[in-house]
Amino acid sequence: MCHSWSGPILPQQSPLSVFSLFAGAYTPVLGLKSRRWVLQAGLSGLGAGLASAAGARGGESAEANARTGSAKKSVILIWLSGGPSQLDMWDPKPDAPSEIRGPFSSIPTTVPGVRLTEHFPLQAKIASKLSFLRAVDCSMSNHTPITMQAGNPLARRTDNGRDGDGYPSMGSVAARFRGANDPDLPAFVGLAPQWTSDVWEAGHMGGKYAPVNGDHLAGRCSLPKGLELTRLSDRDALRMQFDKFRRDLDSGENLDKLVRSQRRAY
Repeated sequence: MCHSWSGPILPQQSPLSVFSLFAGAYTPVLGLKSRRWVLQAGLSGLGAGLASAAGARGGESAEANARTGSAKKSVILIWLSGGPSQLDMWDPKPDAPSEIRGPFSSIPTTVPGVRLTEHFPLQAKIASKLSFLRAVDCSMSNHTPITMQAGNPLARRTDNGRDGDGYPSMGSVAARFRGANDPDLPAFVGLAPQWTSDVWEAGHMGGKYAPVNGDHLAGRCSLPKGLELTRLSDRDALRMQFDKFRRDLDSGENLDKLVRSQRRAY
């Protein structure tokens, strides 16, 4: 089965062309200047709304922000997992035979030569403000690995339940190389009832760059009635003291003494 993914992602000239990073140098994508431009401009633009809550706050993220020197940006990626065919949305084939082009007609847009499905009249009016990224790969039947395997000559079909063979999602890549706009906020937040490894997870990058599941945050970002911020800060300070006490107890001479005492007891 040939799988294709296309859609209006962002305004033209926007650095979000980072999506082509997962297509490699073998997939033609409109509007790209070079692979280096993708890495510099793309990742600097993608990361604001994407990164991990715990890991993207310092170290690599701070260094990445310093290197890019870019303005703060945020990105919302709407992932149509198992959605309609591209032929019925942003990539109609009006000149193809009827058994291929599908049941819907296409309509012209504000961009000469670019047509959309008849069900997207409003998008057709603003097509000049959108970039259509089209990538096609026919090497496998799985959908999710295509996010990183399209155009990759080393890609292999994966039907073993580990789609992408542990490759990181786009948000996790941005979390590592771009980081968050604000060190007190997560840079990669996912809003999905079901988590699919290649769409959301960090793969071989590790949990440090995994997303925060935003579906579980409802009602958790406000303090309970009667609990003020100063009291919460005191509680957190007490927690850190207990954590330090446990680390001190579990290390060095204290741990050796405890082990010896336990052995004598038994």
